[in-house]
Amino acid sequence: MNDESNSEQEKNGNNGIKPPIVVRFWHSLRRRRVWLRIGEHPKPNIAEKTTVFITFCILVVGGIQAYIYWRQSQTMQNSLAQNERSIILGQGQLAVANRNVASAEQGGKDTHELAVQAKNQADRMADQLPELRKSADAAATAANTATQSLVAGQRPWLGPEGNPTIILTSTANGVKIQTGLVMKVTGAPPALNVDYFMMARAYEEVSNNAKEISDNYCGMAELKPSLTDKTNLGSLGVPVFGTATIVDPDPNILPKDQHVAVIGCIAYVDQFHLSLHSPIHHTRFCFYMPTSIGEVMGQSPKINYAGPFYECLIGLGAD
Repeated sequence: MNDESNSEQEKNGNNGIKPPIVVRFWHSLRRRRVWLRIGEHPKPNIAEKTTVFITFCILVVGGIQAYIYWRQSQTMQNSLAQNERSIILGQGQLAVANRNVASAEQGGKDTHELAVQAKNQADRMADQLPELRKSADAAATAANTATQSLVAGQRPWLGPEGNPTIILTSTANGVKIQTGLVMKVTGAPPALNVDYFMMARAYEEVSNNAKEISDNYCGMAELKPSLTDKTNLGSLGVPVFGTATIVDPDPNILPKDQHVAVIGCIAYVDQFHLSLHSPIHHTRFCFYMPTSIGEVMGQSPKINYAGPFYECLIGLGAD
């Protein structure tokens, strides 16, 4: 009987002791934990990260090679400058020798021989000067060619993948044109700070001046914050590793007797040009429907048109 009472008191006594505040804080955190949900957009996988790493390594090797060529060019330029100074010095010596010949008859013969030797030396250096200049120019050209070859072979190229898609919807004012286009990276991804400007227009408006219109759209794409704020190149805009879909944010309205042309420009930079003077690459594109909107839609109020399309071949391309 006493043993049972003692056990009951011991149990009640233990239950009356509160755990330390650290333990209670930990229990509160566990009861209120919230798991963060991973975003819907996929993260770059290990293959893409490996590709970026290898590209970076190639960039480093190419940069070292370009630096070596540049140093060789500087050495040749310094040698050329030294030879030019030697020629000037030799010519000065020749002038001094000529004055000595005129003023001193006693030492005329020796002075004349010295002048002839100085002149011969100056002439030999002058003969070497064009060859030295050619060598310096060749070294500079080789350095520039190596850099350009490295960039052209390892930079990304971004352009349309296949035909655009068009949604035609009848409205009271005409037919609303909603356009979409898939763009794809070729070469060495990623393409950085990608932006674009695209619009559906009547083919009759763009058939003869597609180059001018696309150049204008390239300028509008460059006005996007991802490309105007060059202090943050590489951190703004959308990086594209494989493919991405772009859409016209402001659908146009055209009459049914028109042929639709989808024209635009994609602007981006590559991984080699992340500075205030980075060149911006452009890809101009233009596709048009061979038949009119009315012939495509018939009596349908809405239709998805996926082709056929023809390309506008006037002044388009990539840089």
